[in-house]
Amino acid sequence: MSYFGHPCIYLSNVESTNNYLADHPDLDSLTEGTAILTYDQRDGRGQFGKKWSMRSGKDIAISVLLRPDLTNKRAFYFNKAICVGVSKCLESLLNMEVKVKWPNDVFVYGRKIAGILVEPSWSGNRCRQAIVGVGLNVNSETADRPFPAISILEVLDEESALSHVVDALVDQLERSYDLFRSGRLDAIENEYQSRLMGRGEKVPYREGQKIGIAKLIRVDDTGRIILETDEQERSWAHREIEIDYSGIIG
Repeated sequence: MSYFGHPCIYLSNVESTNNYLADHPDLDSLTEGTAILTYDQRDGRGQFGKKWSMRSGKDIAISVLLRPDLTNKRAFYFNKAICVGVSKCLESLLNMEVKVKWPNDVFVYGRKIAGILVEPSWSGNRCRQAIVGVGLNVNSETADRPFPAISILEVLDEESALSHVVDALVDQLERSYDLFRSGRLDAIENEYQSRLMGRGEKVPYREGQKIGIAKLIRVDDTGRIILETDEQERSWAHREIEIDYSGIIG
């Protein structure tokens, strides 16, 4: 029985779906799978304090409350599962391959179509609950965005019913989350790595003042990216390195 998006609380507008859910007075008693949905998010957040912009009535912002059996060691597998779910949703809608740009943005034709924000709450080494936020460009025109972006409209050249996209999204998120809950981490790993933007390619990178070119190998279990430089593999956490993906169409 489906539980993602049950119940689904629709808001005509909100500053941030993640914030609204995190601040809910009955958060601890809400059913797992409870979702906050809007087509008009005024102050969306992305990773590391970045902003996520959307067009009122054109795009989707949704946040889902989950209670995964999660320890610090498995935390990034959870992120990977969410990335796979969003990717599979878009692949079903667009009938084409999409890419995950490390750590968890989803790209089509080298441009960002979806952003993911996972915010777990911890009690010691264990996760009490996690709020999973997804912003998805659906029917907007993205030429004026401050970064290379694209929407479903711009790929298909036709508008999509927002409700249909939401249904497809929560379905694929639930499928991927169930893979995680059942311990099928190898399946999640394969799905994530196969979509990793730039995997197996030489990419320019910057580490502090150092500039180089290296082969992008994979993302490890803890979320660190692994590059091969001078026949040696090294790993970096996000923000320790900048990778230039501009020569890659993904």
